[in-house]
Amino acid sequence: MTGPVDGQNLCDADIAMLDRLVEAGFDLEALGSLSDEEQARAQRLLSLVGLLDGYPVVDAGDALVDATLARIDREEARRSERMRVDTAQIEVSERGFRIRVPDFVTVAAMLLIVASVVLPMMHSNRVNAQRNECANNLRLVGHGLANYAADHQGDMPVTAAASLGSVFGDLVPQRVDAGALAREGYCSSGHLDCPGHADTTASFSCQTQGARRLTLQRIPGVTVVMGDLNPVLAAMLAGQKFDPMTSSDNHGGGYQNLLQSDGSTFYLLFRPMLGNDNIWLPDRQPRLDIFLSHER
Repeated sequence: MTGPVDGQNLCDADIAMLDRLVEAGFDLEALGSLSDEEQARAQRLLSLVGLLDGYPVVDAGDALVDATLARIDREEARRSERMRVDTAQIEVSERGFRIRVPDFVTVAAMLLIVASVVLPMMHSNRVNAQRNECANNLRLVGHGLANYAADHQGDMPVTAAASLGSVFGDLVPQRVDAGALAREGYCSSGHLDCPGHADTTASFSCQTQGARRLTLQRIPGVTVVMGDLNPVLAAMLAGQKFDPMTSSDNHGGGYQNLLQSDGSTFYLLFRPMLGNDNIWLPDRQPRLDIFLSHER
């Protein structure tokens, strides 16, 4: 042994020998052949360990046992409390469930947060779906117009719009008659409906021209022939004030879907303008004007 045991500290050699003794069950013979130094070290450690056998052991008193068991019970109770649903929060009675006010406020706040996120998303998805369905209906009407023109030497179906004479002077204007397409089987009547228009009246407005500019009863070239409902027509005919830049009410405002004479569709955002032409108003210029109207 290189040195005596210093208080509670052992040298590295003592620690290694103690590990060997523990593995051998403190049986010196089980260690096998040892050098004289190792033999002395092992015996010294055994003598130290033997002192533990003489250490006085006193049985625990009843008070200590009771205090220990009580503390164990408290810890078990706390653990059970954490895992248990508090029946004071939700109680079942003959009148149903009762919820404490703090819990109700928490649930209400969570519902408000969810609603503030989900409801705008649902509204946006619904608006987009309606816009797409509206555009698809216009495309199907466009197919019907193309088939009608093919069967009628290129002419479009038109009807007199005598009620609009006041905005065309002494002319009796003519309007593309999309309803004729449904009546004659070129499209379904459902295709003439905009899903974003809640009223039971017309869902779309159609191209309208003065009679002298539509003598062949057809629309020359590629131009807008149909679109979402004109929102300023009633005010215009009544001589009332109106905003000429108002968007169609079909989809809650903001844009309008439009169908061209070649069957293509597109939409305008916010302003009903194609170049310098407002599609809600007749401009009375000596050229083809884009003016969409409908029966009131």
